[in-house]
Amino acid sequence: MSCILLLPFKIKIMLTVVITFFWLSILLYILLGGADFGAGILELFSGKANADRTRKLTYHTIGPVWEANHMWLIIAVVILFVAFPKIYAAFSTYMHLPVLLMLGGIIARGTAFIFRHYDAYKHDRSQNLYNLIFMASSLFTPFILGMIGGAMISHSIDVEGKHFADIFIRPWITPFSISTGILSSIICTFLAATYLIGEAKEEATKNYFRKKGFRSSCLIFFWGGIALITGKITDVPLLGNMIRSYWSIAAVLLAGISLAYYWFIIGRSNKWRLRLTAGAVVTFIMAAAGVVVHPEIITFSHGAGMDLYTYAAEPKTIRALGWALILGSIFILPGVAHLIISFQVKD
Repeated sequence: MSCILLLPFKIKIMLTVVITFFWLSILLYILLGGADFGAGILELFSGKANADRTRKLTYHTIGPVWEANHMWLIIAVVILFVAFPKIYAAFSTYMHLPVLLMLGGIIARGTAFIFRHYDAYKHDRSQNLYNLIFMASSLFTPFILGMIGGAMISHSIDVEGKHFADIFIRPWITPFSISTGILSSIICTFLAATYLIGEAKEEATKNYFRKKGFRSSCLIFFWGGIALITGKITDVPLLGNMIRSYWSIAAVLLAGISLAYYWFIIGRSNKWRLRLTAGAVVTFIMAAAGVVVHPEIITFSHGAGMDLYTYAAEPKTIRALGWALILGSIFILPGVAHLIISFQVKD
């Protein structure tokens, strides 16, 4: 953290801009792309009639924008590669196996979504295969993404390991990483159910997604606690650091208040208030963990870590990237907003 104090003021500003865009892109990928994954998870854990209803509504809702949602992940990766190349090198080295699994899940899910939607034969066996791939990859991908996040902040990466498994496998299959993977999938389900409430036309369908939204929100509360307890048992310092941080405590309290408000309005509020509340719940959950981790983005078992200030690129690179992000957002973000709004299903 002291490294940023040595930088010129203008570079501090641009580095702050770059880091802000980095965290925002990750958050937006979870809020928007996560809801896409959650639609497949809802379909997976529904009976046939409800699965068909979810599938039909999913086509109308995410069909026009599902590919655009991966833009946020691409932006995060590009920022990491350009602005923090040493962190990117460490990440892509020690997390290359789960990253490959995650990318495989994204590709399989997108391929299955397209084929089952545009296949000329809608009632043959291939449809069953496409449906299975879509639903399984919708659950698998955010689970792996959560495991990667858990591994990066849990001081489990052993750079001095003697065997391949010690360095490249065990860090992301710890109990804490598995618990964060499950929590990630639950969050995606919660977001999808909430978004689909506003897209449904029939009241029975709305009520179905309200039940799913309520149950998944309760699971977030329950499994969030499980993840923290698991981390405490396995000596992950996250819980202790959260307790000592006023910002983290405030974020947890705000997440709890938002969740309680969500339960209060789920049966009677308009779709945008409900969506904003669900987004606030997830945002505050991410913030509670993020404020105690930041600026470290990857940690090692021997106690050291790599932070976004110490391992930033050259000032001229940061300056160029900062301006590119600012100017690019001016042109891109209005277009993305227009795309999402244009393809809303009308009530």
